[in-house]
Amino acid sequence: MTSLWVLGRFGLGALAAVLVGCTPVSGAGGDPGAPTVDADGFPLDVPVALKVREPKDARGFGPCELLTVAQQRELGLDPSTAKTGADGLAQNCFWYYPGKRDYARIDISTDPTAGKLPGLWRMFHDDAEYEQFEISGHPVIRVNVESDRFCSLSIAVADLQNLGVAATADLTPRSDPCAPSRRMAELILSNLPPLVRGQG
Repeated sequence: MTSLWVLGRFGLGALAAVLVGCTPVSGAGGDPGAPTVDADGFPLDVPVALKVREPKDARGFGPCELLTVAQQRELGLDPSTAKTGADGLAQNCFWYYPGKRDYARIDISTDPTAGKLPGLWRMFHDDAEYEQFEISGHPVIRVNVESDRFCSLSIAVADLQNLGVAATADLTPRSDPCAPSRRMAELILSNLPPLVRGQG
């Protein structure tokens, strides 16, 4: 398996410490060899497709508050099994599928010093299994590869806010293993308010 699989299994928080400081800062006193940034602070060495055009704001939400009870049930999750935790600079929430041995997971990082999608792109875009797409207009990188079952996604909520989801759907083989994780991300994004530019 590739390093993407490792990231998918251990979550966004496990990588945050590695990526701290990876987002370059231009201007006086900065690293002269670092990539420059645009007017919004987005690094110019990264594909513009990873820039969030209509950012949302996840600050102030606990990780287990990102889905309503009805949405959790739509995903086949039992709200009573939700457990909060922390992993480095990310907060997380786990749900266990009723009667199964598997779980679903959300990681949310709104700490501006933590690594975000540009850092992930720099680390993994040359990987043979690299996959990038959009969900509800937000840039997404798939951060694991496990044949037809497990799918972990990292979504840019805003340029400085990241969401990691892994709706593993009991590891049931399926033709589209990312369908449950995509749906989880769609529901979360639909619950978040717009970000006011300049506020995070």
